[in-house]
Amino acid sequence: MSGALILAAYSFASVAEVKVQGLDGELLQNVESWLGIRALAKAAEPRVVRRLHNRASSEIRQALQPFGYYAPEIDAQLEMSESSWRATYIVRPGQAVIVEDVQLDISGAGRDEPSLSKATRPLLALRGQRLRHQDYEDGKRQLLEAAFRRGFLDAEFIRPELRVDVPNRRADIQLALSTGPQYRFGPVQIRQSALDPDFMARYIDIKAGEPFDSDRLLALRLRLFDLDYFSRVEVEVERDEATENEIPVTVVTTLRPAQFYKAGFGFGTDTGPRFTGQLEFRRLNRHGHRFRTDLRFSEVLNGISSKYEIPAGRVPGNRWTLSGSASKELLGNSTSDLYKAGLSRSLVRGSRLWRGYVQYERELFRLEGANSNTDLLTPGVSLSLRSADDSLFPRRGYRLFIDVHGASDTLLSTASFLQTRLILKTIMPLGHTMRVLNRVEFGASLVKEFSELPPSQRFFAGGDQSVRGYGYQELAPRSRDGELLGGEYLLAASTELDWLFFKNYGLGLFFDIGSASDDLAGDLASG
Repeated sequence: MSGALILAAYSFASVAEVKVQGLDGELLQNVESWLGIRALAKAAEPRVVRRLHNRASSEIRQALQPFGYYAPEIDAQLEMSESSWRATYIVRPGQAVIVEDVQLDISGAGRDEPSLSKATRPLLALRGQRLRHQDYEDGKRQLLEAAFRRGFLDAEFIRPELRVDVPNRRADIQLALSTGPQYRFGPVQIRQSALDPDFMARYIDIKAGEPFDSDRLLALRLRLFDLDYFSRVEVEVERDEATENEIPVTVVTTLRPAQFYKAGFGFGTDTGPRFTGQLEFRRLNRHGHRFRTDLRFSEVLNGISSKYEIPAGRVPGNRWTLSGSASKELLGNSTSDLYKAGLSRSLVRGSRLWRGYVQYERELFRLEGANSNTDLLTPGVSLSLRSADDSLFPRRGYRLFIDVHGASDTLLSTASFLQTRLILKTIMPLGHTMRVLNRVEFGASLVKEFSELPPSQRFFAGGDQSVRGYGYQELAPRSRDGELLGGEYLLAASTELDWLFFKNYGLGLFFDIGSASDDLAGDLASG
């Protein structure tokens, strides 16, 4: 069944080749990882080569057993010459061992627990299948994890047996799981002094008496992090202090600074020199209210905006927001002074963020040589969806934003319109150091008289956040005198190849296309 041919022996010989024939896929990969002879240096002593070659057949058998092949036929050959050696292994795995019988027994307090019965299905499904040790171990792990999730923290296998009858190519599984008692959550306490205990209690979704589950503790920790009040959150499980199998839980927190200040200077192709500033009060009171003000000064846009946030409900991110802003923007030869005040309600539902809002804005602008002003009361709703494999540098994911809002001249507004905007961004990996970034943006207005719309409700394109290679918002319909008027529609798209060539240093190659226009078939500019 096996043999070896040695042609010559010299003090050292270099590697010629190690070949394994007759296998593919996971069988070949595992065999190659087990073979010690593959790890030899290019120059090796003949006695070392022969020793490892003699062990190879045993290593191949061990490598095939996890996949149910216990009786392979192996033809092992070793050829050595003056300058090299060659090892060849021809493997016929033979017939696989089949799982004939699976016997499971659950004892203890969890014997009649439905979730544990459900968790036995992967193991029972092995009956009649080729024996794969990984499937067997995965089934055991899933059953044990299901027991832990239901509070059976002392669960253990008291008779884990996998019997393999090689001559008859048969395997039998016998497992006995003893669950022990069921532990439950005791009181949950959060150690902190800055926020009202009743306010913090709304974010604790664990009730005393529920089955103990470590996954729920992890979810609680992440939930408290998402509140953005704490720089550190640690969960302490005090099992030694359990009373009647109820385990008290203590959450230890470290508060973030109550105030945050930021200032920045920079230069952008859109804005020229610019200054930004931010002031944030993260905890105005013991009920978690927040306040933030942002300043921005540049050649094309100056403004101040503020918002006051009030947490609402039991989910981080659910809140009421009062907002206000004042800004002055230069659009070509036109100017716009815009004042806003609004109220919004944000609702987080899994990966979805819904936002309903009503906003009043007054705009004073100069367009086509004439001064005008408008008043708009605009209710609206927006939806944000986001998924990413990494929050700092995602390589795969997407972000979708949809907004619909409008106004009516019968309700505190000087114009009637309905407007929607959609932005979709995707990220896809390309190799280990590259990724492809795609963006699509679409906007449309349904309006009685477009001339009544202020610049803030018209569409413009161009700039480093739109169609690159063009000036800030210069892609839009113009008057006969060349003055920017803005459009009823917006369509823009881009694709970009992002390459990190050294640590965090990268290069980008992009193609942008788009424009704002008075109709969907408007001319598109590219950059």
